[in-house]
Amino acid sequence: MNTLKALTYIYPIQPLQPPKFPTMAEPAALVRRPGVGILGQSVAVRYNCFEITSLLDMGIRHYDITIIPDVPPALNRMIFRQLIDTYGSTDFDDAQPAYNDRRNMFSSKVFQFDKRTIDISLQVY
Repeated sequence: MNTLKALTYIYPIQPLQPPKFPTMAEPAALVRRPGVGILGQSVAVRYNCFEITSLLDMGIRHYDITIIPDVPPALNRMIFRQLIDTYGSTDFDDAQPAYNDRRNMFSSKVFQFDKRTIDISLQVY
């Protein structure tokens, strides 16, 4: 068992404006190919999508996160989980922000700091 020491720098980035999604009444237009292809075959594609209605009135805040030392995304996820478990109720106002395992954190809440440096210790097996 090893202990990993990591520094986490968190910077707010300008608030994101909610994107304009097509409604279910007006589906998105499909992109047309310029010509008819002769290679490959037609396939059916299933996808999972849903209309977002509850977040459209809220601003989504984007925060830049730098984790030092540079580690793989799976370890970044563990460090971020430890960060939220340890400081979630105090520094993050019980928010459950989304994290992309690299440098981006998104939250509907505004956190009360301009720049934050947090030291995290993580037990790695």
